[in-house]
Amino acid sequence: MTYDLVELRKAKFAKYDILFKRIIDPERSMLREMLGLVRARSLPTEFAGFPPRSVDALFWKRGWYHHVEFQTRDHATMRWRMLEYYWLIAKHRYKLRTGVDPRIKQKVLYVGNGTSGMASTISAGVLDYEFQLLDLESFNDDWADRLLRSTEPSDIVLGLLCRPFLEPDDWTEAYRKEWKRAARIVSREAEIDPFHAGDGPALLLVAALLKKVPEDVKRSLEMAIRVDVQQSKLFTQVFDEGEDSGRVKMALRMIQKHAQQNGILLDKETQERLTELDADVLEDLAYDFRGGADIVELVARAGHSVDGDAIEFDGW
Repeated sequence: MTYDLVELRKAKFAKYDILFKRIIDPERSMLREMLGLVRARSLPTEFAGFPPRSVDALFWKRGWYHHVEFQTRDHATMRWRMLEYYWLIAKHRYKLRTGVDPRIKQKVLYVGNGTSGMASTISAGVLDYEFQLLDLESFNDDWADRLLRSTEPSDIVLGLLCRPFLEPDDWTEAYRKEWKRAARIVSREAEIDPFHAGDGPALLLVAALLKKVPEDVKRSLEMAIRVDVQQSKLFTQVFDEGEDSGRVKMALRMIQKHAQQNGILLDKETQERLTELDADVLEDLAYDFRGGADIVELVARAGHSVDGDAIEFDGW
């Protein structure tokens, strides 16, 4: 049986950083206020090159570039990725002019469940580097109630995501009421503003997937709101276009082509693991594999999840 690594990857995963890019994009976004980016000017996030690279969010405020990444899972190499992003921003924004020190501030907002354990510093010889690591749930005490009192769907969804993660069996009635209230408001706003009818419901449903809400809450959401997945730009981005597709596809194609050319059999377990590796790890693995390293051993040692911000999607 033949497996296509790219198709296997595409069918299994969704990227949830798209959700937060959507929330932080408006100028009056409460998330911008939470991150100290009020009145910051949004900048393009794409960087030319081969393969092309991009960051989640980039802003300019009072003489500084502010770079923000969103992560739903801990990523063992995140500090090195952030250092690479620092270099990319400096290279493209400062053109590496001599005598000009880049003024770049970087944040990683961990939006997964619980608290992040990622390292945020590098101290190696003369290299001393650090970015700010924030947990979204740490904003719960100061921000969640305020966000949940809003009538703006994106604020309400953000407030729900600030709440501490609970296993479905541990959900309180208060948690359930907040999600059901959110569904009512989002549904009402969609009726008032049909032009943006899909935005609020889509945001809420994607957030529900991320928070792994209990079955009874899922049913309440399903009854209160409807989303045409095919017509929702947000759903399309999250589930079809969310991946850093250029880098991922290139690395997977390199691995598959090298295996075929050299008569190397990729067993099903190895292929499954390959579809769970992030773009950075996949690129390194592809070059090592082409250099003669054992693919099974490489995959076993990789141990990273998809880009640190992807979650398996199997409907509800």
